[in-house]
Amino acid sequence: MLEQFKKYIQQQNFFSDSGKILLAVSGGIDSMVMVHLFHESKIKFGIAHCNFQLRGRESDADKKFVKKLTASLNISFHSKNFNTKTFAKEKNISIQMAARDLRYEFFDEIVSEHKYDLIAIAHNADDSAETVLLNLIRGTGIAGYHGILSKNRKLFRPLLFASRADILKYAKKNKITWREDSSNLSDQYLRNKIRLKIIPELKNINPSILSSFQNHISQMSEVESLYREYIIKLKEELLEKKGNEIYINIQSLNKHAGVPSLLFELLKDFGFNSEVTKDIYDSLQAQPGKRFLSDSHRLIKDREHLILTEKNQTDEEEFEITADLHSVSWKQNKLYIRKITLTSDLKEKILSGDTKDKNITYLDEGIIQFPLMIRKWAKGDYFYPLGMKGKKRLSDYFIDKKMAVSEKEKIWLLTSANDIVWVIGEQIDNRYKIRDDSADCLQLIFEKT
Repeated sequence: MLEQFKKYIQQQNFFSDSGKILLAVSGGIDSMVMVHLFHESKIKFGIAHCNFQLRGRESDADKKFVKKLTASLNISFHSKNFNTKTFAKEKNISIQMAARDLRYEFFDEIVSEHKYDLIAIAHNADDSAETVLLNLIRGTGIAGYHGILSKNRKLFRPLLFASRADILKYAKKNKITWREDSSNLSDQYLRNKIRLKIIPELKNINPSILSSFQNHISQMSEVESLYREYIIKLKEELLEKKGNEIYINIQSLNKHAGVPSLLFELLKDFGFNSEVTKDIYDSLQAQPGKRFLSDSHRLIKDREHLILTEKNQTDEEEFEITADLHSVSWKQNKLYIRKITLTSDLKEKILSGDTKDKNITYLDEGIIQFPLMIRKWAKGDYFYPLGMKGKKRLSDYFIDKKMAVSEKEKIWLLTSANDIVWVIGEQIDNRYKIRDDSADCLQLIFEKT
């Protein structure tokens, strides 16, 4: 097995001869065999041990065992105790996920501080097969079918070539001692159920099941590489950036095969999971206007496009304008407020409709009540559009203007005493217009910064 180990290290080109490696060692059989193989191969290494304090005295005994090993080998020892249960509760995650996050954060700290090149994890071929089955059960998609990667950034796994039986045989032959983790015998966790019940049954059906899995994993890794190259090209083709928004043309999307899977690949980087992506796919033939949310983004189904926007660009907020303010800035917008003299020439110009810039408007200051508010429009909002006697719902006004959903998302309102005074950049309310008998004027200038 030692020669197989050396050959696998060389084939995978994990590190150079001068590399300094940090070994993650729990004290179990896999990590203890890994230490022996590195030592026999005369590779420079140090050891890191995590005490998650989940098994009381047993966890403390594991730490003492690994520390004694490092002393006998005269190598660096790095260890840390974690309050894993508290961390899991605070982050609202599982114990397993908490241990994983704590472990890798600790390893990164050691690598940075002590200048290690890579971190070696003692996963074996059985672990990789279990991972494939676990991912099949959970439905993780194509990325879950390649098992455990031999290398991922600074992590590498030098024992993936060996089965658990190979490792046990090597340990006994070389009189290697190890600690048994009692939690590995519990079927409380799904992985343990696969390890203790499903894998043995599969081995009864096919004694060469691990070899079959390794062949499958190798093939799926190649398939995934081709798949990823194809997805990268489609992302370049289908994701169109316009300012702070990203557009996906629905007609162009539907020209491709496997639209549900393609849509998931396009949207997963924006925080949308497979369940929400399925709902988005189901909405492609529906009426425009439906919205979908991830933790970071909002997606709107428009007539011809799916439109992605970061949440913090469209969060609904309110901004107050007091009588003494001359300007207000919000998001990427700015509004100037000026009290100006309403001369006869200006009044005539306004009344004749000779002020055509929609971003500049004039209001009767005598009617305005401060403070004014700037806010997003909401369902049920209505106003009295200039030139009309009756009121109109904003939603109907937008339909008449043939506004796209993305345009409506950018609309802001100026209100006074809860009345809509101005649909900013669009239309003022008829009740606040300049009249023949108006004495004072408020000029508003809207700018997008």
